Amino acid sequence: MLNQYEPLEQPGVALSMPEYPTSSEIHEINSKEKQSRLSDILLLLIIIFYLIVVIAFFVALGTSQHFRQFLFDFFNDNYENDAYGLLYIGAFEFVLIITGFDIFLMDILFGFFIRPYLTALSLLFATKMAGKFLCFALVKYCFREEIYQAFKGNIFFKTFYIAAQINPIKILAILQLITLPTAFKTYVVGVFAVSTPQYLMVTSISNFLWTGFWVHVGVQAKNVKTFIETGKSSDIMPLQVQLIIFFGGICALGYLLKLTNQVYQNIVQEVQGLEKDRK
Repeated sequence: MLNQYEPLEQPGVALSMPEYPTSSEIHEINSKEKQSRLSDILLLLIIIFYLIVVIAFFVALGTSQHFRQFLFDFFNDNYENDAYGLLYIGAFEFVLIITGFDIFLMDILFGFFIRPYLTALSLLFATKMAGKFLCFALVKYCFREEIYQAFKGNIFFKTFYIAAQINPIKILAILQLITLPTAFKTYVVGVFAVSTPQYLMVTSISNFLWTGFWVHVGVQAKNVKTFIETGKSSDIMPLQVQLIIFFGGICALGYLLKLTNQVYQNIVQEVQGLEKDRK
């Protein structure tokens, strides 16, 4: 029996030579694999550093009375309820947004200082929308391709990218319900296949609801100074509300994992299929 891999000589027919990868192609493959590993490491380091800073901020806020007093005095000593005071708060909120450190406690604090309620809501809503759209647009229209090429080899990045491509509105809405650093909801989303109208629609609704709620908490808060002294969140928000928000976020996270799990499994199966074909 003839060997199935042995070429048959036929008169007048040129034998096809096996195509082996050239040295440049091998070098390119190795270079891409190395770049993929480096991008994974870089992504992990960025996330770890960012989370360390955010967690450190929350820890300091919850454990250090001096830090809480510093924040309170920083605004209490520099804020006046006039046009300059509003501009001052707005500029500070804008910086928090673009640096990714916008947290609900700051909205509560601003709601405590700015009166009346509609003034505080309008100022913070407009500032948040301007800052978030700037971050989103900066990535989407200036650096999206470079970031995508750098991290497309990461399976988790690819999973969320494809999931956002399939269900952009759902993914955006769920991200707004989960307690995540603002950078994940602005810069990271800018890389995904999400259109600008979709982002603006979901973000504006989410901003209006969340900002309205936290500012209302700040306006109604009567124990902010007690919170500065004790660090107990129950001094500014009832425990029942905290539990509803916590378990609501857990449910939203579970639904997000459910949406992305199928995409993840499909990617794993595709990779395994390619590996079998190579063998």
